[in-house]
Amino acid sequence: MSMDVVIRDVGTGTGSKVNTAGQALISGETDSINNPGNVACVRAMEENDLGTVTGAAYLKSIEASLDYRSRVGMDSILFSYTFNASAQDTDSWLYAFSTLTATQPGNGYLQFGTVQGTASGHGAYMQSRQRFSLLGTAPIACEITMGLFTATLVSNEVCLMGLGIPAAAGTRPTDGVWLELSTSGLVLTMMFNTAVTSTSPLRALAHFTVGQMYKLVLVVGERDVEVWEDDVLIGAAALPTSMSFQSGMPAANGQPCQMASQPAFVQKYCNGVVSNTNTFRVSDITVSQMDTPQGLDAPTLQAFQGLMGYGGLPGGTMGSQQFVGTITTGSSPITPTSAAGSNSTPAMTTLGGVCAINAAAAAATDFILMGWTNPAGSVTQTPRTYVMTGIFIQAYNFGAAVATTPTTVVYSIGYGSTAATLNTTESTSFTTATVKAARRVALGVNSAAIAAAIGAVYSPDIIRDFSKGPIVVRPGEVLHVIGKIVVGTATASQIIEFLITPIGYFI
Repeated sequence: MSMDVVIRDVGTGTGSKVNTAGQALISGETDSINNPGNVACVRAMEENDLGTVTGAAYLKSIEASLDYRSRVGMDSILFSYTFNASAQDTDSWLYAFSTLTATQPGNGYLQFGTVQGTASGHGAYMQSRQRFSLLGTAPIACEITMGLFTATLVSNEVCLMGLGIPAAAGTRPTDGVWLELSTSGLVLTMMFNTAVTSTSPLRALAHFTVGQMYKLVLVVGERDVEVWEDDVLIGAAALPTSMSFQSGMPAANGQPCQMASQPAFVQKYCNGVVSNTNTFRVSDITVSQMDTPQGLDAPTLQAFQGLMGYGGLPGGTMGSQQFVGTITTGSSPITPTSAAGSNSTPAMTTLGGVCAINAAAAAATDFILMGWTNPAGSVTQTPRTYVMTGIFIQAYNFGAAVATTPTTVVYSIGYGSTAATLNTTESTSFTTATVKAARRVALGVNSAAIAAAIGAVYSPDIIRDFSKGPIVVRPGEVLHVIGKIVVGTATASQIIEFLITPIGYFI
């Protein structure tokens, strides 16, 4: 015999209600001003991880300021690099090796073990030139996508990835925080000035399938370190004691490592005799400052990543990208070669530097002083857009004094052209293989007086700030700096040299 149970209010006799699924219909207090005592309080928490690996849900409280505002963190990407080039980016990365070698074959990864080390001390590492600092409550997140290829690791093979400075190609750092993969599995290692603390294995070696990539993330704070794999928490140090999978951070240490600013690094080395041909691959590394934006502007953040252009773009030619004359041991100085100005052939094709043209008669055509082509990019060179926020130009007299008339030059910028020549004609609408002509922006005028001596500097300098409306040069487009001599004499020996410095960054 069944019996229905009805819950009724003692005073009014009103019964509670349920929906068709048998769920109780509950509503909150609708008159909180007159009935404040009826307002329930719920504690809000954020679930960062279900606990599918660790066995316990990972909850963190939501914070409010003293003025009752919810605290919201914003991350800043300090460094992000993809190893898709076929050569080392010497501007951003330091490389060292001992017998065991690393290469970038141009297939989208950095590969360790191209030449396999076989003895203790054999190894290789890549270390970012940029350093990343722990700042109070703002953690550093180091994200690395990696995998094992050819075969799994064997005894005495060790792969490291994280923050630190390797002591040598075949020796791990003496200070830092990193993940360490070997036949013992994946462990978190914290090295505090040679004093080491390591967790028990967070993953068995067998977990990592040969030929598959995994995203591993280290989140390094002052008093705790988290380890994530493909957005799932797999380990930590100094978390609540209910999460028994971790080894805690040493109580005497104020932070995981003593050096508070570390580079990112990846390394493979042998700590004993090895007989194997396994390779370890890394496709990309990203480092972020979490929670507390540093207020860094875009140029500064791009400079951190080696994307100012002065040292070359990853996948392209490394070294100085501005021609300002060079001298090396055993050779003579190199100076710009002077020639007649041209509206089709640039006097200089680098992104700034020094170029020269012969003095010309007044009202001569536009001369291309600089015609730099932003690399179109490929699978081995990431295409980048150049954002020019300013330019600085100086001119000076060379070869001979200014002759019978002053020399006056009008400057302009041309940007966006798909060809080096200024004679490019814009395509009409829906013409196949669209051609784009340069967009022009006036810069200013400078001049040298009659009889100005060799070495005399034209006045004034050309200084323009485009930070409020940047000049954008997309991959495959040309940035022109153009000079037109509106007053002058075609003197055979008079030369004008130009010092041109574009200011900008790549994104």
